[in-house]
Amino acid sequence: MQQDLWKKRPDLAAAQAMLDGQLAQIFRQKQGGTAARAAAALVLPVVVHIIHNGGSENISDAQVADAVQNLNDAFAHGGYYAQAGAGVDVGIQFCLARRTPDGLPTNGINRVVSTLTKMDMETDDLPLKDLSRWDPTRYVNIWVVQSINSLSSGPGVAGYAYFPSSHGRPEDGMVCEAQLFGVSPQKDAVLIHEMGHYLGLYHTFEGGCKNDDCLTDGDRVCDTPPDQAKHTACPYNSCSTDTNAPAPNPLTADVDDMTENFMDYSPFDCVYRFTQGQTDRMLDAVTMARESLLESDGCLDACSPIVDANFSVTPPSGGVAGVTANFTNNTTGGASYQWFVDGTLVSTAPNPAYTFNFSGVFSIKLLATNGPQGCVDSFSMGYVVTCPVESAFTADKTSIKEGESVLFTSTATGGGTLEWFINGVSVGTGPTLNFTFPTEGVYNVVLRVTGAVCSDDSSTVIEVTSECAFKDAQLTFTPESGGNISFLDMETLPNGNIIACGTTTSNGGVATLFNAKGDVLWCKQAASGVTIWAELVIMPDGTITLFGTGKQNGINEVPLVAQISANGDVLKFLVFNTHLSDQVYHFRERNHLVVDPDGTLTASILPDLSGDEVLMVKFRLDGTVLWSKRFSNMLENDLFKPGDGSSGYWLTRAAFSATGAVKFEVFRLDASGVMTKSVAYQPVNIYHAVAGNTPHLYP
Repeated sequence: MQQDLWKKRPDLAAAQAMLDGQLAQIFRQKQGGTAARAAAALVLPVVVHIIHNGGSENISDAQVADAVQNLNDAFAHGGYYAQAGAGVDVGIQFCLARRTPDGLPTNGINRVVSTLTKMDMETDDLPLKDLSRWDPTRYVNIWVVQSINSLSSGPGVAGYAYFPSSHGRPEDGMVCEAQLFGVSPQKDAVLIHEMGHYLGLYHTFEGGCKNDDCLTDGDRVCDTPPDQAKHTACPYNSCSTDTNAPAPNPLTADVDDMTENFMDYSPFDCVYRFTQGQTDRMLDAVTMARESLLESDGCLDACSPIVDANFSVTPPSGGVAGVTANFTNNTTGGASYQWFVDGTLVSTAPNPAYTFNFSGVFSIKLLATNGPQGCVDSFSMGYVVTCPVESAFTADKTSIKEGESVLFTSTATGGGTLEWFINGVSVGTGPTLNFTFPTEGVYNVVLRVTGAVCSDDSSTVIEVTSECAFKDAQLTFTPESGGNISFLDMETLPNGNIIACGTTTSNGGVATLFNAKGDVLWCKQAASGVTIWAELVIMPDGTITLFGTGKQNGINEVPLVAQISANGDVLKFLVFNTHLSDQVYHFRERNHLVVDPDGTLTASILPDLSGDEVLMVKFRLDGTVLWSKRFSNMLENDLFKPGDGSSGYWLTRAAFSATGAVKFEVFRLDASGVMTKSVAYQPVNIYHAVAGNTPHLYP
């Protein structure tokens, strides 16, 4: 099953290969030493889903408990397995979950009636698991069925499991036959074997006898000898390459296959142990790929009472800058509270009041805890705060000849002081402005109304033409630094100039400013080490923010952000990875970046060059990350602000449907990145190219 999945999902195969490489590198860095052991065993919560149809496969709770006890004995090398021969205490144990994902009490056993208890593993894997699944990032899911059949190899599959590359995905976990589950320590070798796969172990006979590098060949473990035999007697020797690999290979002579190893296909009476190398690999896999299991509360007693966080804000429809908003706590089961605004703790009172001193979209979060059990729940909402003053004005005309005048009249509300700007220069402070435009050009006229705690701008564009005919715009040019230039994004500034960004073949990322006629005003690199500036946005204050990638501190494909002035001078420069807990690789090109009225930015970023996930990040230009959200199966995506001026975002994606066709989906997200609505569209005549084949047409 694992190999079938990797064939269908090469990104998961690549993820497992990357993990294998990391595990090998960790072992080399330790120079063959053993993994650093925790003071106590790592404990992983287990939930057992018994899928039955009223037959003997509906095993008792006691039989499930016996299976988990045998699993723990094997991983601690105790009980029956210690009596069978020498082995290693892995330092990992398992508990039957004591609380559900919702915090309710449980014995860790879930029973579901279904005919899928007799399953074909190639076709029934996900339908079976969809019957009952607990969050695979918090629980080890084990499904027990009557029988497992393979469409390719026939009946008699005792069990199967998925590697750490599937962590948190729908298929994650393992399936075992009931007749071999909790019956005896010997037959529970199946459960122990599958748990080894779940924690990153290959079969001892993986890859056959090849042994040039024991950390990358075979089962990637050095103290298990090469092996190419299955279902053999004990003992048995199938390879003579045991000593071929150099250090850290510990083998100095040819030895028998390790038929006593849990990861071999040997008679049940033969197997009883893991090795130290397998132990190190499993511990590293848990603390890396499956680390979230260590943070699970599944082994703790259930919450009593259950915490359900909730709150409302007054006024509910949105706040006004400078006016106090009241937070009403509607939580049940909580004992202590923490209130956060844009990630900053602002109060621990049950029902606090808070004054927003500027306008914008704020994220309000309540974290509620119910005391010594540490049961926690949170609730968040986006809250829009507007400025009490609102700028507006009229112009008696918007298109004139040079030397003519325009009368601007303020219709602002809410009081405050007035100031007029033309192309960023202050030209007046009264309720009206009569301005004569001396020369041709495109002028941006702004009225700024300033209140006690905030200000509001409104603007219009005045086009001034001359009596002369307009000259053809310049279409091409060569930058002073030499080489060819490619533009990837451009925007028109309020004054009619055009700002463009892209890359050159000689000096990497550049930004270029043109006037309305196409004359180049300046062309600057903006910052060193930039390979490409892929996208730009015009900020509310008139500055320009560039987004791209480059090489920083010897690392390629580093996301970069630069804020530049209208003259191309760098105001701020951010190496984006230093501000994110998630590793990201680069900003995607075009329609993956939006700016909000408060100057905050939201971008869609690739967290993994080989995968299909997108990380949405909302941040400020000082590097502060306000929130981040992950979205999967994003073959292609675009990000937009709503055209009606409301808060939140539109996110689109192209993804493969279950039939392999391309479908398009549109998601409405609120100001905190939480999805509130989605619509799917199935277009016609979409061509999808399959590797190694001609394109296929999906109707």
